[in-house]
Amino acid sequence: MILDTGGGVKNIEGWLESAELLILNSDSAFDHSLDLPALLAKHRKSGSLMTLLTGPGSEDFTKLWTGPGGRLCGFGGKKGPEGSTAVSYLGGMVISRALFSEFPERGTPFSLTSAVIPGLLLETP
Repeated sequence: MILDTGGGVKNIEGWLESAELLILNSDSAFDHSLDLPALLAKHRKSGSLMTLLTGPGSEDFTKLWTGPGGRLCGFGGKKGPEGSTAVSYLGGMVISRALFSEFPERGTPFSLTSAVIPGLLLETP
């Protein structure tokens, strides 16, 4: 059964020993400039449940909208919230172990980007 990005991640929950999980999409290409330790440090410092690897806004990638401090404030669409900046999701993220409790039960297909991110935005103050 194809479980999409979230369902596959949920399946490894029992094997996860650390407080966070680094996920890199298999259909993304990364070069030597990707600083994984910096991405992990940014995630840990933020206290967020999820930290996305982003780059300059582009029509070729999923468009996100960030507000002050780079905090995600919008997902998709041609225009973001007032005062936001367009960035692109580049296919990498860090998720906190605590986020697993918000996922559907094991064996259920779901997308981390389309099913989880919008819900996190609703919880953001």
